[in-house]
Amino acid sequence: MLKSTALLGAGGLAFDGISRVGRADDSDTHAAPAGWPQFGRDPMNTTVGAAGPAGSFLDRAWRVDAETADGSSPDGFASQPVVVDGTAYAVTANGWLGAWDLADGEPVWTTDRYSRSYASPAVVDGTLYLVTTSRTVAVDAGTGEQQWAVDRGGFAAPTVVGDTLFVAAAPGGFDAGSDYISPSELAALSTADGRERWTVETDGQLDTTPAVADGLVVVAGEGTVHAVDAETGEAQWTTEHGSERASSVSLVNGDVYGQTDAGVFALDVETGEETWTRDLGGLPNWRVGSGASPPPWQSDGLFTAAATRDTVFATVRVQDDPDVAHLFALDAETGETRWSFDGSRWDDVAGAEASVQNAPAVAEDTVYVVGESDSVRTGDDPANAHQPITLYALDAETGEVTREFHAVGGTAPDTGNADVEAPVTVVDGYALLSSHVGNGTSGRFLSAFDGVDEPPEIGPEGVSISYTDDPDSCTATDFAASLDQRDLGVDPDVYLRWSVDGEYLATTRATVMDSGPSIQFDAGSHTVSVTAYDQWGRTVSDSVAVTVSADCGDEEETDVGIEVRTTDPTAGENVRVTATVDGEADGLDYDWSAECTDDICGDGRTVGVRWDDAGEYGVSVTVTDEAADEEYTASTTVDVDE
Repeated sequence: MLKSTALLGAGGLAFDGISRVGRADDSDTHAAPAGWPQFGRDPMNTTVGAAGPAGSFLDRAWRVDAETADGSSPDGFASQPVVVDGTAYAVTANGWLGAWDLADGEPVWTTDRYSRSYASPAVVDGTLYLVTTSRTVAVDAGTGEQQWAVDRGGFAAPTVVGDTLFVAAAPGGFDAGSDYISPSELAALSTADGRERWTVETDGQLDTTPAVADGLVVVAGEGTVHAVDAETGEAQWTTEHGSERASSVSLVNGDVYGQTDAGVFALDVETGEETWTRDLGGLPNWRVGSGASPPPWQSDGLFTAAATRDTVFATVRVQDDPDVAHLFALDAETGETRWSFDGSRWDDVAGAEASVQNAPAVAEDTVYVVGESDSVRTGDDPANAHQPITLYALDAETGEVTREFHAVGGTAPDTGNADVEAPVTVVDGYALLSSHVGNGTSGRFLSAFDGVDEPPEIGPEGVSISYTDDPDSCTATDFAASLDQRDLGVDPDVYLRWSVDGEYLATTRATVMDSGPSIQFDAGSHTVSVTAYDQWGRTVSDSVAVTVSADCGDEEETDVGIEVRTTDPTAGENVRVTATVDGEADGLDYDWSAECTDDICGDGRTVGVRWDDAGEYGVSVTVTDEAADEEYTASTTVDVDE
């Protein structure tokens, strides 16, 4: 239960004759901005755009990798990019700020003069506003030249309304050498020169972006949600949510939508009273950065509930697994679940192999979200795997996958991952996403995706399964998949999803050998299936019936002996002896013993034995094959001279 304290004066707030923000005679009270000029697109943080990618498939249009001027290892793009007048703007966590042409990704300008920033810039009327951990700055959006800077730093993106900049930022900002402490101050600054118009000190930390509508500023922080008058900063109401963590909030339909570790909530915008709360799970427990200087940021402010007139979309951490999050579509009036999405198009992917990475964005009845979609093995060991990161387009009404692009960071297991936590920016026929870390520096990029009717490369036209002859229940059977008309120099990378008797087994990456798994069967008839899919989600499948014999044929005899490897051994000398194995020698255990001495060095296939006196001594070894439940023994004598 959320507890509200109303602080309204007599007559309450003036809402221009509108009883509930965002709702008046079923028409919006705020004109949607052109482009995507700030975090959440508009001052209300709705995260709803107008025009997403067209076409039947999503396709990568361009990619920009993070850089530093001195060539040192860069940080990635942690925050949501913004787009105005055909130009994309973004900043890396270590302050590399730039502008790129939306059509082709060519740089307009870049600069690395700023300190660390985890916040999206805002671009309004030709000026870019940026909050870093130490300062708030204004930059000419066309040239990158700084216009002004004030000593007020924080972690959350600014919100621009008219000539006012609303920031959760405090003088002195964040000390990179200390423990992570967010500012506890909300401020209104002049867009002309950064001068303070008012400041409000709160009781807890603030690292979320303020939402503004109809003269009201609402911001969520540690333990509370605050609403203040946009002109004066005078408190209107405060609602206690009881959690240390909170997301950025959105204002739609006369309600405030947000998330805490206690769930997803809706508050009445006039009073702060709870409309509904859903205990679905907490905020995703992701962290941006690593190490102690600066310490990693919890990234709560990157999350916000995307809200349309009738649906709230929120990414929620699964209650029983802190490393997994799902996307929920909730009825805006009641909070009831309409559908959910676990991060993968494959129904048989579960647990940590499927998870939603970021907060959702909405455009044209489509929800855009990034998920960990599969678990691709890079060898026989299931633990040696990577998760391709996928951009999904979902039907906003049903949650069904309509389009997808797998491996947004690339397909190579050593370079191909990505970490996307900020919402996707959906604007002017593009979907832009930012990745702040992956496998090495290759996962630190800004990328744009558009829509195409046909992907530019030939997809898999057919797949067929082959396997080793005469499979039996005693040995593993090797499988491979051959892709028809596959030209590895031209065709896109392809993943192979294997199942046995209808149960998912593993996913492998098609390489030159198109290798598959080794499968240990029980005797009998089995069906092995494979589905090949490429980055655009095109699939082809094949299956084969496999008859596995219980007759393993003539099993190879294992003959064990002992070889004395030290020539003419003498008393006091370390005598080397080795167990000789005629047959399969892997996975065996050795237990050695010797007459008249306990001085045995080692416990493997070769050991050292020492006798203090000359004589003839017996040496024995017991060799155990635990996999075959077999045991073998051997012995010999050793003549030891003076």
